[in-house]
Amino acid sequence: MKTRYKILIGSAALIVALLVTSILVVRSGWFSNFVREKIVAVVQDSTGGTVEIGSFQFDWSHLTVRIRNFVLHGREPRSEHPLLRVPLLELRLKLLSGFKKMVDLRYLGIQQPQLNVIVFADGTTNIPHPKVHKPPSQKSPLETVVNLAVQRFEINNGLLEYAQQKSSLDARGENLRVLLNYDVTNPQYRGNVTIDPVLVTSPDRPELRVRVDLPVTIGKDAVSVAGGKFSTAQSQILIDASLQNLKAPVVSVVATSSN
Repeated sequence: MKTRYKILIGSAALIVALLVTSILVVRSGWFSNFVREKIVAVVQDSTGGTVEIGSFQFDWSHLTVRIRNFVLHGREPRSEHPLLRVPLLELRLKLLSGFKKMVDLRYLGIQQPQLNVIVFADGTTNIPHPKVHKPPSQKSPLETVVNLAVQRFEINNGLLEYAQQKSSLDARGENLRVLLNYDVTNPQYRGNVTIDPVLVTSPDRPELRVRVDLPVTIGKDAVSVAGGKFSTAQSQILIDASLQNLKAPVVSVVATSSN
């Protein structure tokens, strides 16, 4: 019996020591800098772009990362706006959530993102190519994203810019909002994407203002929109659409219009 108690006491002491050590490491400046460098390296390798970070804050007591003035440069000229600029990026972590994963990302918030996509005259864009070339995976890109199981994904007050040099077509989407919640019972995301308005301009046509409202469901290998709306001052288009099997995509779209 004494031996058993000694083993229990020793195990408890080891667990306490590991917890104390973990807290000290998480609170350290070294760990904060490690997380910062890891985020920069992963984004640059996976996108092929160049990352700039204005400030980085890690709140260990709430396990929250806040990045201000996050910038991703693509292949655009220096005189153009960067591919992506995010004034505030927030990640909230959850530790020891299960045996399979020690860390969960329970919230990803992107505030006022500005996305600038340029299509050059030769048909290429300013979107870079990933530096890391991974062998083909049996999983679809969507399955990888869904498996991350972020409990809440939110984009607020976003701005989209699209410029096509060859045809002088420009589009600008203001007040982009994306709100997705994770369904643990049937692993998928459900939520809404709204843009109000999308402004489309071209030299030979008047400016078109469109409000976009898309109820979205994102599964492991499918995206569906049920009851989506594209609205202008004169008309409205209702749309039901789905994208199945990303490796051999099958697209289905049903649209009806009304004045």
